[in-house]
Amino acid sequence: MSEIADSKRIAKNTLFLYARMLLIMLVGLYTVRLVLDILGAEDYGIYNVVGGVLAMFSFLTNSMVSASQRYFAYYIGKGDEEKLSQYFVTTGLCYFLVGIVVVILAETVGLWFVLHKLTIPTTRMDAAIVVYQCSIFNFVLRLFVIPHQSFIIAKERMNVYAYVSIVEIVLQLLIVFLLKCIDADQLIVYGLFHCLTAIIISSCYILYSKVHFKETKLYLYFNKNQFLDLLGYSTWNLIGVFSSVCRSQGINILLNMFFTPAINAARAVAYQINSAVSTFAHNFFSAVKPQITKQYAAGEHNSMMNLVFRSSRYCYYILYILALPILLEVPFLLELWLKKVPDYTVLFTRLVIINALIDSTAHPLMTAIQATGRIRTYQIVTAGFLLLNLPISYIFLRMGFPPQSTMIISICISVFAQISRVFFARNMLNMSVVDYIKNVICPIIAVTLCSVVVPLGVFLLFDTSAMSVILIVLSACLSVGGCVLFLGMKSAERVFLLNFVKTKFVKNECTIQS
Repeated sequence: MSEIADSKRIAKNTLFLYARMLLIMLVGLYTVRLVLDILGAEDYGIYNVVGGVLAMFSFLTNSMVSASQRYFAYYIGKGDEEKLSQYFVTTGLCYFLVGIVVVILAETVGLWFVLHKLTIPTTRMDAAIVVYQCSIFNFVLRLFVIPHQSFIIAKERMNVYAYVSIVEIVLQLLIVFLLKCIDADQLIVYGLFHCLTAIIISSCYILYSKVHFKETKLYLYFNKNQFLDLLGYSTWNLIGVFSSVCRSQGINILLNMFFTPAINAARAVAYQINSAVSTFAHNFFSAVKPQITKQYAAGEHNSMMNLVFRSSRYCYYILYILALPILLEVPFLLELWLKKVPDYTVLFTRLVIINALIDSTAHPLMTAIQATGRIRTYQIVTAGFLLLNLPISYIFLRMGFPPQSTMIISICISVFAQISRVFFARNMLNMSVVDYIKNVICPIIAVTLCSVVVPLGVFLLFDTSAMSVILIVLSACLSVGGCVLFLGMKSAERVFLLNFVKTKFVKNECTIQS
């Protein structure tokens, strides 16, 4: 009964997250097209690379995000409300201290880097500095809301994100339309409006948390052991988060040092598409993630490992069914979406999506390993692989290799990092590597190889047009869906899914007839 209840809760939360995701994705893609057209490739590239400098410091806060989500979900699983409340206050103190460090670093080292190391036209430097200060403000504001968001996720109130997203979407559209109406430096106006949006959205999350969860009330409290416990977990997690930031924002800055802001614009568009596609898998896993930690806390090892295997496969399937038609028809889709496609965007998009497919299976294993709390060696080794992205990319760019070489390097390193996670899971969670290969890797390979045949055949037989794109999308959905059903799922999962659909269909049919 517990697994059935958990499955229903995951399904319900996933639906809320998908509703949120669809709204954000559609509006996000639409606004990127308009903003790129209004600002131009140069200003859009400046906005992304300047924001990327501050995002380099996000490894300090992102390490705390994983820590807070882990401890919140752990003590919810234990049913210990007192410890839950105490860790919320302790988390808030940690974020306050991290905020002070970030502001000092951003206004010294970060500002110096923007002024002296980035490739920014002299005429646009003043606007870039304003955007940078706006990014600092947004970053600090995010620190206040992260504990509340982490608590909402741990409590599995995913519907909150769907509701707040409606507000966020309206504000995003309003920003774009106001950009056209206001006669001023549009890059500066764009940065200032994002500050206002951040204030409104952060207020929504904080108010909801304060009203609905008594554990999020702040009061005078300090426990040295809890503080050091949280800080110790975050410190080792810091290494892994720092490696991820280096791979994303570090490479973005590196490209700016060797090329022009137009390359940053192309990369930003590619990552916007990747974000829209990957959100499908991330939203599914966001609904699953708290359950993995709670099952570990409750000592339900077998249920946890089954959930890790299932979620690893489904995260890949959900991403792949969207990625396949995009990989084949990305030139046509970009021309349809954007008025002017920056150079390298097509190649960047394909490589980023391939990397995302590899990484999609990593999150369930990462969560299970982090649930143990013993992450020192794991972070040192796995993050060590990911940190190699920056120096290796720098060497290749210095040797004269093209910008896409950085993404090919990232793909290769992602494979080695995932292999290391599997062996850490074997040692820390008593996971059988053979079971992981049999339950995750083999089904994924079978689905990928079998389902690509028909869409690829349609792509090779027909010239690119709106009709060929529609045929490829349909064939990809049917081919991947069929292969997942018969090759990518266990018999029990297939029976459950078919019975669920049949029950819903019969129920709806009876309702219509009555």
